[in-house]
Amino acid sequence: MALTVLLRAVVLMFSARAVGSHFAHLRGALRVSLILAVVGITFFFIGIAVERASGNPLYNPVLSLVEFGLFFIIMSRCFKLSFKRTWAPFGAFLGISALEIVLAILLIRPFLIEAFIVPSDGMSPTIQPNDQFVANKIISPKRWDLVVYRNKLDGQVYCKRLVGLPGERLRFSSGTVFINDREETPPVLLAGRLHARSVEHPTGDWKYRDDETIALASNEFFVIGDNVERSLDSRYSGPSDRASLIGVVDWIYCPVSRMRLVR
Repeated sequence: MALTVLLRAVVLMFSARAVGSHFAHLRGALRVSLILAVVGITFFFIGIAVERASGNPLYNPVLSLVEFGLFFIIMSRCFKLSFKRTWAPFGAFLGISALEIVLAILLIRPFLIEAFIVPSDGMSPTIQPNDQFVANKIISPKRWDLVVYRNKLDGQVYCKRLVGLPGERLRFSSGTVFINDREETPPVLLAGRLHARSVEHPTGDWKYRDDETIALASNEFFVIGDNVERSLDSRYSGPSDRASLIGVVDWIYCPVSRMRLVR
């Protein structure tokens, strides 16, 4: 974020200088870049809130026009430029924004971070249906992390809590889990609730039962939803391959009332 603000400030400073602005110094450009970032973030969350409330994504183009109009006015006022001359820093700003989008598509999303939304309640109350969150693709997952992965049965992306790591032996007993015959201490939310089958729906196509040893291969991991009694996870579909792991959940960013760091 800080690097983006600085890069935009430098671009705005030189483009405003090129059309004769006497206020295009680095400190002023940094102030403009920071204001633009705050306005952009504000409109981002306004757009999400409007779409969630109305269910109509057509409001977003209108909000974008208002947002860019504010950007133009802010540059004009801060750099003391006429309407015609403001197009120089505004065009430079659009250019650097387009470059950032290209980098996000080609580099950030595939290799660094990606945003997701979960429609089901399998991770409630930790992640509620339709919460939006960011998964980090760089860090290595640890036990009890929230991970995003692609389910081998239906190919859909899910978020669950990582319980078993590659090569381990799991055993569910008396509401807890044993890893390699050693009892693990789960997060408080899961204490006493860990079973190989849903206690609400014990019959069905569950693959395991309590006190059964589950051996994970060297490329497999085992996940469970925080809504243990209802979640369809590795107890139902079996362990997942390491290759299906997408990332580790870093933070929930929407809705704003539930915004928080997760890891």
